[in-house]
Amino acid sequence: MLSAGLGVLGIAAGAGIAIASSGVVGGAVIVAGLLVGFALAGARRSQARHACRESCSCPQRAVAYLGWNGSSTALAFESKSYAAKFAEQNTGKLVEDPRVRTLLERYKLARIAVPTPAAAVQTIPPPPDAAEWMARLASTPGRVARRAALARALDVLAEPRERDQVIRAVAAIELAALMAPIEKLVGPMRGKALELALAHVRADNLPDELRAALLRDLEAKK
Repeated sequence: MLSAGLGVLGIAAGAGIAIASSGVVGGAVIVAGLLVGFALAGARRSQARHACRESCSCPQRAVAYLGWNGSSTALAFESKSYAAKFAEQNTGKLVEDPRVRTLLERYKLARIAVPTPAAAVQTIPPPPDAAEWMARLASTPGRVARRAALARALDVLAEPRERDQVIRAVAAIELAALMAPIEKLVGPMRGKALELALAHVRADNLPDELRAALLRDLEAKK
């Protein structure tokens, strides 16, 4: 647009000079304006071409409208890859054409062989470590949800030390809930309540590691 504007400005200025004083000078101004416009356009196209990445189609017009005939519209794509993507997203509206069918088949094969540079690459974050699992478990409300989260943690943690840390963290939370009403009792009533808690833990549906940790901690409270 800037180069076209300079060309128009040069023509207008040259025409004005030609009418006012000299046709030779006016013609020279017109030619100079057009040359500057063409040079600027070439430089800008070169810059755009160098700025293009692999996913860009071209620095010029990527799609051209060629008109319509009846209910069909004709488009021309500079990039075959973009044309194939467009056709793939509009298969129900395409006019049957062997060239388009061939383009789609080749594009599918190329996409399998080499992922398109424009495709987003999904990155998978590393799995949580023991500290992250313990923070999650501490903030998980409810015993059922917490035990489900513990099961997921034990599925991904292979290091014995990390598994033990997570088990101890959950055991401490479970023990605090079990001991809250027992701590208010004294004497034989406290001992009986501890035995009931031990029996409940033995019968509860718990991971073996968590059950062992809870039983050990409850036995220590006797």
